[in-house]
Amino acid sequence: GFFELFDDESLADLIKYAENLKANASSRITLDILVPFSERLSDDNARSSVIVNVETTSNTKLNNGDVVSVGAISGVLTRVQVMGRVKSPGSYSSSSTLKEVLDIAGGFNDPIYRESIRDNEILILRKDKNQFYGLEFEVSYEESDKFELKAEDKIFVYEDYRYNNSFKVTIDGEVQKKGSFPLTSNMTVGDAINLAEGFTPLANQDGIVVYEEFTETDENGIVTTVQENVGNIDKDFVLTANSTITILPYEDMVNVEGNVY
Repeated sequence: GFFELFDDESLADLIKYAENLKANASSRITLDILVPFSERLSDDNARSSVIVNVETTSNTKLNNGDVVSVGAISGVLTRVQVMGRVKSPGSYSSSSTLKEVLDIAGGFNDPIYRESIRDNEILILRKDKNQFYGLEFEVSYEESDKFELKAEDKIFVYEDYRYNNSFKVTIDGEVQKKGSFPLTSNMTVGDAINLAEGFTPLANQDGIVVYEEFTETDENGIVTTVQENVGNIDKDFVLTANSTITILPYEDMVNVEGNVY
């Protein structure tokens, strides 16, 4: 705004009339000074600009027509970014160790949640001298208290894919325990039969039918999932996600139970 000052008043008085500086105001104030007529050599050079420190404002006198500009302090990069398998992804202070930031982001001290984290390979990306994220560090959680962060670091916490493994195989027909079971690495038809507690007395142990899922893409780019019968199956056949196994019965047989020898 515009203010009127008396001859004995200073820049500090003007700041007081303007209800003082804001908390984020710069400590350096720019004065665009209008040279008085008595001191002016030419109208072509009737203005000048100086910077004064806020501590000297009580000793700074102003002329009629002077303009005072108080800028805000510049932004300072003080944060790191945490992404991935933590409870609270986001931005955190860089004046901490990696462990302190991970503990604040959450998940590492929750025993159940911790099982879903690959805590032995936490990745940190850092800018190099060319300001590209060209520096890469891999740190375990156990060693994270020794790793000092820098502003603009990016921290990636990965999920253990085994924790939320939703892949399964389904087995029915002549087995003791029909149903679906989680797919494990290199799981075979024989493994699935064992999980189903083996064959029933009527099972044709050579009559194993397996359907596996395949994806097809048509000429329009539409992807569909289909199940197809796989031939030449034995117990060592390695299953894929969502396989379906059917154990066929022997044909032309009867099952006799009760008080017989």
